Amino acid sequence: VIGLSDGLTVPFALTAGLSVLGKSRLVILGGMAELIAGAISMGIVSFLASQAERNHYRYLQ
Repeated sequence: VIGLSDGLTVPFALTAGLSVLGKSRLVILGGMAELIAGAISMGIVSFLASQAERNHYRYLQ
């Protein structure tokens, strides 16, 4: 649910902000940059969460 909310609001806000420039190329490039940055961010967060869960499980044993 949190990822869905973030995945909808950030691209919309970025697109709305960049649309003021009036150049569709900049809007598309900004959207692609946000897509790549968001994917990397979510990947890193998932990796770190799985590492923390694994370490916690090992600690409990």
